[in-house]
Amino acid sequence: MSTDCLQELENALGRAAIVRDEDRAQYDVDWRGHLHGRSLAVVCPSRVEDVGETIRIAKRHQVSVVPQGGNTGLAGGATPDSTGGQLVLCTRRLNRIRGIDLLGNFITVDAGCILQNVQDAALSHDRLFPLSLAAQGSCTIGGNLATNAGGNAVLRYGNMRELCVGIEAVDAHGRLIGDLKCLRKNNTGYSLRDLLIGSEGTLGIITGAALRLFPRPFAHATALVKCANIEHALQLLGVLRAHCADFLSGVEWMSNGSLSNVSTQFPDTRMPPGFDESCLCLVELSGSTPPGLLDDILASALDQAIASGFAADAALASSLAERDAFWTLRERLPLAEARCRSLKHDVSLPAGNMGEFVAHLEGYLSSMTERCAWAGFGHLGDGNLHANVLIPDAMPNALCDRIDEFVYGEVLRLGGSISAEHGIGSRKNNLLHQALDVASLQAMQAVKNALDPHNLFNPGKLLFN
Repeated sequence: MSTDCLQELENALGRAAIVRDEDRAQYDVDWRGHLHGRSLAVVCPSRVEDVGETIRIAKRHQVSVVPQGGNTGLAGGATPDSTGGQLVLCTRRLNRIRGIDLLGNFITVDAGCILQNVQDAALSHDRLFPLSLAAQGSCTIGGNLATNAGGNAVLRYGNMRELCVGIEAVDAHGRLIGDLKCLRKNNTGYSLRDLLIGSEGTLGIITGAALRLFPRPFAHATALVKCANIEHALQLLGVLRAHCADFLSGVEWMSNGSLSNVSTQFPDTRMPPGFDESCLCLVELSGSTPPGLLDDILASALDQAIASGFAADAALASSLAERDAFWTLRERLPLAEARCRSLKHDVSLPAGNMGEFVAHLEGYLSSMTERCAWAGFGHLGDGNLHANVLIPDAMPNALCDRIDEFVYGEVLRLGGSISAEHGIGSRKNNLLHQALDVASLQAMQAVKNALDPHNLFNPGKLLFN
């Protein structure tokens, strides 16, 4: 059956669109090298019509399909299982910028477009596509939508659900569904767009998207702020919101453990004098304002935070090079962790419970006989905490599981979410029964059964089989 399926795919799409044998190895493992699968083959369509044909052929031969974009996910959502019976459908050849509407401020793109290429296309027209995250040079728009990605600017612009006005996708019958109308208001029936966003490829294959653009901000004010702990950082956020209003575009919190790891892994890292071994917040304002105005607004807010005891010190970037250096520090956090053995926990919490969560996790780690290091960081303005833990190379998996259980147990106890922006994938789907009530799970399964009755799309991901 699998041989017949591949032959039919080659006849329909051409041999160049099908990756077989050892050439498919890069598609069978996640980017961190932690999850390994074995696909039947990799299909690389270059046209939306080819995606529909692939799904129709796969359906006839009862072969399931795992959609994959840039393969930068952290929850196993784009990795095939180990049976050797699943097709990986790679969207990277679907990479056209279909159009830009400068009057309405929209851009329409293929799902396989690299995020950074979409950002650059917007900037070439003095517009901003504000989604920004560490993997932006590799991740694709389809993957960003499938996980409802957030990144560094959710505080001001929202996540992908807020940034997307239209979606085009292929359903389980190989038909094109949805639309790419560039409309802010479109209240005609159920929102297929909202069903597909965050669905992790389990309801259909996203092939295109209409996205919101914003005026390009030409002025920025950026600072590193020293805080004693995350509670003070949250109080700092309150001061910034009161003083900076809509100019506030990002507040990134970095624990001293995460910063220490950056210094270890990247010895050329430089921080302002006196800022070593501290919790830091990276704060940025942006807008189209006269030169110096944002610096004055930010300096005034930071003076107030220091006077109130919520910040110990602050360093305001005085040049573009210094601003870039501050952001490089933040961007190196996940890169430094990738060089170590670590446990990643992408969670969100109510602001009032973040301090309790961090204190309990630090206490739990200090009670363990193994040397584990708290290396958390997060997008402070939207409650998203990357509660990551550095662990010894030889640490048994059973102890890793205990840490995971503690983290997710505390998150749920404190009213948080076990997935903020990375998705559920195959790594967390066994936790959904703890995070959601039975009626909600049954409703989700009913949606899955209606849109994908034969479990063709990404089986074993998000919903637990």
